[in-house]
Amino acid sequence: MAEKHSKIILATFLATILLLQTAYMLPVNAQVEPSSANSDPSTWYTTVAGNLDTDTYDLYPYEHDESLTIGFSRFGEMINSINSVRIGLEYRNQDPFAPAAGSSFPSDIPPSSWLQGWLINITYNHPTAGIRNVWATAQHADTVDLARNWLRVDDDYQDLYGATVSVNGITGSNNPSLTDDAEKLEDPADKGVLIDVNDPTSFGTTPFNGGRKTNGTATTGPIEVLYDGPRRFVGVTHTTVYDYVDGDAKGLVDIVFTIDFNKVTKEVNVLKDIKMVDQAKFTIAPIEITIPDLEYRDESGQYDIFEGVTEEIEGMIVSFSNRGEFDLKAADASDFKSFVHFYTYGANHTNDADNDRLPTVYDNRYTWLRTMPPQTSVQGTPLSSWGSEPAGPDNPTDDIIYGTYDVAQIISRTSSNGLGNTVAWAAFWPSLSDWDVDGGRTGYWWQSLEASNPHRIDVTDEPFRSPYIIGEWDFVLTDEAIFIDPDGNPDGDELEGDRMFRGVSQYGVVDRHDELVEGGDFPLMMCDDIGVEGNVMYGRGDDSDAVGSLDNILDPEVAYYLKMKFCPWDLTDAANKSTQRHLYQLDGRITVSSVDLGVDFTDFQGTDVNANDIIGDTTEEAEEWRAYSTFAERVLVDGELLERGVDYTIEEDSDDSALIVFTSPVRVDDELVIYYSVNSEGSYEWTAVGRDSNVVDSAAASMVTAGFNAINDVSTLWAALDMKDTEHQTPVFLMERFGNGDTRGDYHYDHAGDDHRSALKKYWSTTIPIASSNIISVGGPGANLVTEYFNEFMPAIYRGSFFGVADLLLVPSWDALGSGNEKPERLTGQAITDNTDSVKYNITDSTDPKIIPVEDQDYGWAVISTYKDINGTVGFNVWGATGNDSFWAAQVFQNGLNEEVLYKKSPITLYKIIAVDNDDNGPSSNDDLIEYDLITLGGDENSIAEWLMDEEEEGVTTIILWIDYTDEGSISRDGGYHPKITIVEELGIISEIPQHDP
Repeated sequence: MAEKHSKIILATFLATILLLQTAYMLPVNAQVEPSSANSDPSTWYTTVAGNLDTDTYDLYPYEHDESLTIGFSRFGEMINSINSVRIGLEYRNQDPFAPAAGSSFPSDIPPSSWLQGWLINITYNHPTAGIRNVWATAQHADTVDLARNWLRVDDDYQDLYGATVSVNGITGSNNPSLTDDAEKLEDPADKGVLIDVNDPTSFGTTPFNGGRKTNGTATTGPIEVLYDGPRRFVGVTHTTVYDYVDGDAKGLVDIVFTIDFNKVTKEVNVLKDIKMVDQAKFTIAPIEITIPDLEYRDESGQYDIFEGVTEEIEGMIVSFSNRGEFDLKAADASDFKSFVHFYTYGANHTNDADNDRLPTVYDNRYTWLRTMPPQTSVQGTPLSSWGSEPAGPDNPTDDIIYGTYDVAQIISRTSSNGLGNTVAWAAFWPSLSDWDVDGGRTGYWWQSLEASNPHRIDVTDEPFRSPYIIGEWDFVLTDEAIFIDPDGNPDGDELEGDRMFRGVSQYGVVDRHDELVEGGDFPLMMCDDIGVEGNVMYGRGDDSDAVGSLDNILDPEVAYYLKMKFCPWDLTDAANKSTQRHLYQLDGRITVSSVDLGVDFTDFQGTDVNANDIIGDTTEEAEEWRAYSTFAERVLVDGELLERGVDYTIEEDSDDSALIVFTSPVRVDDELVIYYSVNSEGSYEWTAVGRDSNVVDSAAASMVTAGFNAINDVSTLWAALDMKDTEHQTPVFLMERFGNGDTRGDYHYDHAGDDHRSALKKYWSTTIPIASSNIISVGGPGANLVTEYFNEFMPAIYRGSFFGVADLLLVPSWDALGSGNEKPERLTGQAITDNTDSVKYNITDSTDPKIIPVEDQDYGWAVISTYKDINGTVGFNVWGATGNDSFWAAQVFQNGLNEEVLYKKSPITLYKIIAVDNDDNGPSSNDDLIEYDLITLGGDENSIAEWLMDEEEEGVTTIILWIDYTDEGSISRDGGYHPKITIVEELGIISEIPQHDP
């Protein structure tokens, strides 16, 4: 196989490898779907337009006059290269993946050089053919040509390399008599023959260049759109990679990408699941792997290597890498040079000796399989420079259990090599095994990385054209879970193996923000802590190689999106809410210099680092205003958002009140509105039920508010409907009405024009806010428009409102593999309904589920979920598939739970699926993540509300309850019901805890 590509084919054992290779025979006259450059079927591509620029998020602290548009292919590349489209990651006049914006392209960066996608390198021991190295890559192009279906590269093809070739010191020709020489030269830069789109063993005879290649064989299915709503898109791509031995294709891995795009943001997230194909008919022979014994020296990620252990494992050694070029157009020049810096947690490498900490709530508990430990070797070659990630319970650099992620930030330039006006980024979770920023110019665009290869986080000649970012995860896939500890101590050098690995990438483009910050002053926040030292700085899009730069600093809007995904507002935050939202409103035609808010300055929510009774005169205080998930104030004059620290500060006056002091007197022609929070008492401003809902939702709402009030004195101030009640004219309603009537469609932006977005009103009165407030919403999306608004942003999406399917899509669930797996049977022995490509809880009892009588309903499910939108509005939703389910979800949220007093005190039994520590290795061992148990909630928790406050894991934003109305003895003496309720799903934005067997 390809010596220059393979991670393990080394000179020391190359002869053995070559003796084990099988000569490949091409089928004669194979029927292959025709394909040529730029003539792929349009169905192989999708473009999704964002709509931030036409939305009403006036409180978002960054630019919202332009939207991001994404394109991707069914192969998982973030590029739609159809000639009339040519969209990758398009924002304003920039498109780093399909440069520049629009369908035209610069002559020096044609589509044949648009490289973006992935590469997988699989090493295993075949029982008869010996050590095998199978690679596959989908990068849209190969610098010579682009697109096409999968191409198979093989040494037997005539005249692919020319008469004589010399690469890496190897010289040979592509002649059957010199097969061994040609074998070494196979790589993704070579030509290959087309693989039939439906048959991985059927090949063409004419060699082509193109963007999707393998030295095995591969098939890719169609794009499946799981959800496409007013503000959210979720799609799935699915590729299977095979080895090709003796004319037979042996399935190795499924590669499933879930593309998750919030249309009112400037970033897209891709969940990347690599799963071992069922090996029932294909036995993998043992292969040797060496795990070193490491001793970590300090917090910088440095380590010493001691003699480890060598084990034989039956599995696949996998390197999976995200890769691609970023082409940002210079601000005032015609070229595409830019600056780049890679913030990586890993260190201990010649090119990267610094440790950049970007903490996330998604630690080892959120993953099925961690990456390899650093310097893990196969056949004597160290593969990984860093690992294992996410960090285990005995983190080698800290005693805190946390995960980290890595970020490459790319900034456009000016003609004078200053910083331009655009920032793009690629983030990777968990932290990478290997990385590089210059894979294009140095030939690594078609190679996976070994530990000894360059791991550049900068280059010496910045700015340069087309930084090529490689982010690679190294891991071991095994049919059964394994756990190898070289020294018997859980200190971060353990090797895990299991059936599936998940990595996550986030890509985005924003305007660069060049606020003056002092280097080192404002580190990126920890997930639950502001201003923890030692983390990556943010506050200004900066790069140390630019003229006039301060340091390597993340742009604040980039930091906003990173924290939004990797440190999200979660159920624990919602249950421990400590602020109350207020509003100051003043009609116009007045000039003001200051405004007394009438609240005590010490209660005003905001950072006051210097304790000088002025908020907004330091970097920290200014940047806290625009950070994700704070309750910072928002000041609008005639609809224009003013900026803390620039347009005003908050000061303490002589009466100890908080005073908004404008930098210059402000003329108000229409309206001055100030939204702000105080810390004196935590509360939800609103509880909302649907105008068209049944009375059962109102009963449920009373229990949810009572549950919050019972914990930590979190009160609820006001009750409201979602839409105007035409029969009772005066009750408050929260949603903005855009039409002239009172139908549900009148609350959409343009229902007749198929724009079904809805929006919350700005405020109810001059003192009571709605936008940026905190809202409890009870009742499902079909019955409550407030729930429908928040539903699209949740990890569990009810698809019936806009997608025509009355079910629940669990976006980050580990069951959603698109490979025909049914959801595991839970609790009652009844399998939860599924289709072949995504996990869903279905409503099957009635077309109008909210009125199903409980005696006709055996089982049900409910959702408890929270989200904080970019306006700063918090939604806390409680709803069920039916009115029965909503009622019992609310009941269990509030009331005491005790199995032993089922008929005496408590009407409910509550269980939770847990991971069992089977091997006494703690949660770092994935043997613990394949079995489940049912337990009643322990400790002092008497309700889900208390459990969320005290026990729920950080990062969980949604829980799913499975409700059993059929449990023996569930009917009480008076004919009432005592259902058994189990928490079956705990979902974060990008993963779940615990993971269900994939």
